[in-house]
Amino acid sequence: MIISVIVLIVSLFVVLVGIVTFVYNLKLYFYLKKTNIERWEELTTIDKFGPGLSNPSRWIPYLYNDVDENDRQILFYKKTIRFLLFCFLAGLLFIFIIPIILFMVTKLIL
Repeated sequence: MIISVIVLIVSLFVVLVGIVTFVYNLKLYFYLKKTNIERWEELTTIDKFGPGLSNPSRWIPYLYNDVDENDRQILFYKKTIRFLLFCFLAGLLFIFIIPIILFMVTKLIL
């Protein structure tokens, strides 16, 4: 019973962190569009389609490299998004791993 409550709380945490991460991604996205249109076009263009699309294959590496980190606002957004992604992935790991471990332990005890 207590395990279910813990998993539920962590699940809610993961959903909340996911929403906040999405909001900060949008803030960075619009900030780049306003201040550095060339970088925004580079990050949001997929092949022959124009800019404005979601392109994770360019966006995720951009979050983890040092491009544009001389702008304090971009640096803040990138560090915040990296931390939130870490929390999101750690929460997902917790949701899936802890019940498996507890199931295995209870099987060993019983």
